Amino acid sequence: MKAHHVSVFERKKPQSYKNNTQDVACQNYFNRIQLDGMDPDALEAALRKIPVS
Repeated sequence: MKAHHVSVFERKKPQSYKNNTQDVACQNYFNRIQLDGMDPDALEAALRKIPVS
């Protein structure tokens, strides 16, 4: 079975590499934004509409 990979960039020690998706953590509410008069989940909702293949 073919493994899936993502590109990773570490800011602390400028380095990029590919990593197996099974070894990657996630962060909840990463794309939430706090702007007056805007729903904090507006960006998340917009990103959900982008088709993924």
